[in-house]
Amino acid sequence: MPFTDAADYTGSYEEEEHHMWRQVSFRLRTLTARRAWTALCIGVALFSLWLSAGCQPTAQRTSPTPPAVETPEPEPDSPPAVKPLPASAPRALSETELPATGPYAGITETGEPPPDEYYGDPLFWIPGMEYETFYSAPDEPYSEPILFTTAERTRRIDARYGELLSVQSEELTPVEDSTLYNQATVDILTEGVSALDAAKVLAMKLGYNEARPFAQVALDTNPDDFHTLLLWTTLQFDPFPKSYLEEKAWRERAVAGYRRLLEMNPNSARVRYDLGNLLSDYQEFEESIRLLETAYQLDPRFSEGAFLRMARKYYFFGDKVKALAYLKRLAEVALTQRARETTRERIEALEHHGEWLIFAD
Repeated sequence: MPFTDAADYTGSYEEEEHHMWRQVSFRLRTLTARRAWTALCIGVALFSLWLSAGCQPTAQRTSPTPPAVETPEPEPDSPPAVKPLPASAPRALSETELPATGPYAGITETGEPPPDEYYGDPLFWIPGMEYETFYSAPDEPYSEPILFTTAERTRRIDARYGELLSVQSEELTPVEDSTLYNQATVDILTEGVSALDAAKVLAMKLGYNEARPFAQVALDTNPDDFHTLLLWTTLQFDPFPKSYLEEKAWRERAVAGYRRLLEMNPNSARVRYDLGNLLSDYQEFEESIRLLETAYQLDPRFSEGAFLRMARKYYFFGDKVKALAYLKRLAEVALTQRARETTRERIEALEHHGEWLIFAD
């Protein structure tokens, strides 16, 4: 619209300018209010985060309590943590702790030593059974019951194997065929014998896996018998576990069995020696060495195995001085020519080269 004169123009301009400033002022007030509201929200949010982080106003501030640290469980297939070796020597037995019973108490069924013609673990000796002697080396004999080698027994095992094979509907793999023959052997070798004797026979002939069920039956029948529990505990050992969890399971059963045996007879050198060996394999070195030391104090027959075990463990954990000391003690008590020779070689290697020689011992 055209302006007719200056007055109209001026009035119209002033009116429009006034209207413009009112709009600007309104927009500024609106923007300021929005920014103030936004700033307030941000401040409240930051203050909430500050409080949730454990902070407090200065007048009420206290030292925060650190959270409890939980030790993570080891992975199923991870090995147990290594514990350091003890700094001091184990305590010797006092006179009052010396055994009040013979060295074969609880080891054999009768508590008496096996006959001289028996070469083997006394735990597996069956009184009244005839044994045959074999040699794994010129000075290392071992015994097996004659019933293992009789022609009649072999014929009956073969016959039983044929019976089991005849009912198989499919062709067997070599492993399945071997398992079937083992079953036939178990059936024949355990005829007419007690569960306890069956466990001993099978442990010597086939292995611990086949012997365990019979040892369990014997223990269920006579749970408080030291000899039966020792046999059951010994047979828990599995040299070829399928997993770490399976190995852990049999180890826990064995350790529980040995501890129960020590409660029944604290002076059993055999139990102390076996438990010491087991614990030394799983990093329980302080208790292991104490048990091995007291085992050979109670019964010198365990000196050879105890000295070798302790020498090996001390060497692999960095204490070559103690390892050498135990090797020298082993050289004094070694019973076989082979043990004496390997011990002398280890001593020489450790003294001159600081190395541990590996033998199949």
